[in-house]
Amino acid sequence: MSRTRAKGTSFENDVLAFILKWFPGAKRTEFSSPLGDITGTPIVLECKNQKAMTLPAWLDQARKSGDKVGRPFAIVHKRARANVSKTYVTMELDQFAPILFGYGKYMEQKPDDQGF
Repeated sequence: MSRTRAKGTSFENDVLAFILKWFPGAKRTEFSSPLGDITGTPIVLECKNQKAMTLPAWLDQARKSGDKVGRPFAIVHKRARANVSKTYVTMELDQFAPILFGYGKYMEQKPDDQGF
């Protein structure tokens, strides 16, 4: 396995370990899957661990994966020298707005004494 591919695989594993707290059924897909890098969540996740950010190309790739399964899509991209919990997530506004709406509804119904 190339060094670049190994870095990507390691990052995908780190993201998956973090996501599993909320989505126990999440799993990594096979290399170069047309369904994104992590499945079992409501959003198609495409993970990137690269120095140069090429967001338009990454979003095009994620959009194709999202379109295949009819779900929103996002790019999870590594933040240098930061814990995976501080990783960046990028998505287009038309993908984000319904999630924001759903979270607003959740907050309206959530008891005040519970933390997120």
